[in-house]
Amino acid sequence: MTERYDLLIAGAGCAGLSLAWHLLDAGLEGQRVAVVDRSFEAQADRLWCFWGPDDAPFSALADHAWQKARVAFDTEVRDEPLEDTRYHCVRSEHFKREVLRRIEESDTITLIEGDILAIGEDDNGAYVRTPERELRAAWVAQSVRYGADDEAQPLKYPVKQHFGGVEIVTEEPVFDPERFTMMDFSVPQRGGVAFVYVLPFAPNKALIEHTMFSTDPLPPEVHKEAALAYIAREYETEYAIEREEYGSLPMDDRYPAQRSSPHVFNIGIVGGQMKPSTGYAFERIQRHTRALAEGFVERGRLSQVPEAATRFRFYDLLLLRILHEEPERGASIFQRLFGIKGIAPILTFLDERTRLIDEMSLFLRLPWGPFIGGVPAVLGRLSEAKAPQAPTRSTPGLLTAAAVLSAWALAMFLGLRGEHPGAGHIIADGLWIALTTFLSTGVFITAHDAMHGLIAPGNAALNRAIGWFATWSYAGLNYAALERAHHEHHAKPASGDDPDFHRGDPGFVAWYISFMRQYLSWAQFAWLCLLLAVMIGVLEMSVARVALFWATPLILSTFQLFIVGTWLPHRPGAYLGDGPLRARSVDLPPWLSFLACYHFGYHFEHHARPDLPWWRLWRVRGYRGLNAS
Repeated sequence: MTERYDLLIAGAGCAGLSLAWHLLDAGLEGQRVAVVDRSFEAQADRLWCFWGPDDAPFSALADHAWQKARVAFDTEVRDEPLEDTRYHCVRSEHFKREVLRRIEESDTITLIEGDILAIGEDDNGAYVRTPERELRAAWVAQSVRYGADDEAQPLKYPVKQHFGGVEIVTEEPVFDPERFTMMDFSVPQRGGVAFVYVLPFAPNKALIEHTMFSTDPLPPEVHKEAALAYIAREYETEYAIEREEYGSLPMDDRYPAQRSSPHVFNIGIVGGQMKPSTGYAFERIQRHTRALAEGFVERGRLSQVPEAATRFRFYDLLLLRILHEEPERGASIFQRLFGIKGIAPILTFLDERTRLIDEMSLFLRLPWGPFIGGVPAVLGRLSEAKAPQAPTRSTPGLLTAAAVLSAWALAMFLGLRGEHPGAGHIIADGLWIALTTFLSTGVFITAHDAMHGLIAPGNAALNRAIGWFATWSYAGLNYAALERAHHEHHAKPASGDDPDFHRGDPGFVAWYISFMRQYLSWAQFAWLCLLLAVMIGVLEMSVARVALFWATPLILSTFQLFIVGTWLPHRPGAYLGDGPLRARSVDLPPWLSFLACYHFGYHFEHHARPDLPWWRLWRVRGYRGLNAS
């Protein structure tokens, strides 16, 4: 049995249920969404902790929130207030019950129980398979398993955070419920980096957990023994154990991709939302799933979320290298970190919300040796593990768009007025027509990047405004219609549902004519006639110059866009791989690819990584991930 949805959420853990919650928060309606998992039973099996303000997502569900933090070492104890933040602790069973209650009260999200056997994408779209049914959707968000490319990544620093402990109730009130112990390193290090974590929920109730950063996880009984030894050392009271906890999380250099294939997105830990150097994930998952949900509700599709600046990954790798290769230095480095800035500022740094100048002032006061010595290896690993990322700041995209639009306007102005260099000479005029054609193509490419939200990441209104201006300036085109058609093209490339694909005749001329008819309208024709009349009748420009320096570049640029961006990559024949992208690339060196059509000859790469603007596309030349084989 096959069922169809607009969005499938595979996995009802923290990430999957968070995405469902944020979809409802964003006003989901009119779209069919389902959450699939083996069971929706709320089990008391883990705690999720995070720092943030009193109104942080899910802080209202927190079992407790602490205003003070403690870190301890063999020679020093730091006990400090957290200023304007709190350390919140949410029990998984409370979280799950509340999210499921809200889902069940809504009529927009369906819960489907079943073992998830397969998640993927083929020519018929994205799917999730269970023993009883096949579920199909335009989009899938999954937190169940790493993508094939991520699973195959070789790891250089395979560090794990493993932990185990007990939640106890004591006979005497020995805990301060206003203060939690984030890290107490005054315990045997056991060949890794070890510390104890204490969360007091009441004067006589707390979770005491022994944690280690190392390559090989300790057995649960060893962690429990270490936690009990800590209790005996620190608290002179009888107690009863209410609950035991054990876990192991990857703190490695994998850096999972946000997508496994064009329409299958990874969320949670398998989507790279756990910070490698700390093991914290809850707040990062909230930011990521909230952005995905808001984009889906607004535009009807999932889009890759801009990631933090690359320098934070560099910092993570530096620390991971030390934890993996020089664990004996771990405790002293953490001691120096907290000693330089204090606990609250370090939490801000770990949350990746600091400025570069603040980070430099921190690193300059750390022991240089272990960090400087690891820079060459870390830079090499960073380049191996991390493909170019989607832009996170608006400045590069806005400056690039402004440069292209300004250069095009200047070239057009000088050409129409006959004031370009060498005006009147056939070679100079020909070169100026070629330059204006190239810049006209750049105007359309600017609109294309706006359709993907890449001019001003996170600012949909500004992207639309720039895209509208670019298409209107180019040829009076309807930006909204172009944007809608372009995303249909990405959803079903080189198929009958692709508005850019040929209409039965793949010949060059017939396809070009059908391609142009797709986007020409009477309104556009009227606009072009009006513009022509203004240039000739009002501005008294010569017919010859209008024909040479306005009409000719416009027509030639349509051929450039069609040949490099549609005909060559999507014409019938063998595509790259047998996945759903159905495209091929024109393998030119980067400088020639830029001149050919702003790198859109790397067309398979563009369909595989639509989150990259044209000026970063050359950096993934030859990329064959996302279901190509």
